[in-house]
Amino acid sequence: MLKKKQECGNKMPLPLQPQHDSRKSFYGKANVLYQEGKLILESYGTKVAEIVNGKPRVFGTYSTTTLRHIKEFLKQNGFKAENINQIIKDYGASEYGNGSDGLNVSKETKVWN
Repeated sequence: MLKKKQECGNKMPLPLQPQHDSRKSFYGKANVLYQEGKLILESYGTKVAEIVNGKPRVFGTYSTTTLRHIKEFLKQNGFKAENINQIIKDYGASEYGNGSDGLNVSKETKVWN
């Protein structure tokens, strides 16, 4: 669990290690960093979730693998992460992403069912 600045450095990303997921590793595709008071999750190089002042925010679920990363990140930090519908409802995510990374993600770019 990465909650403290001392554990994940200032801007140095650390790989997210599975603790709740059946995978043995995410193979460097999911990283956590602490930056400007935020605990940030990046999946495949894209910022997909953050925790600020104890409140999680998810920017989009993007793909099934990224959803796994988000669920692991939330659970490791003490938050509920049951399924895509609950995550979208509770943490402001959209199914396709909401352009938080500067991209306008549209329904046409959806990569999974």
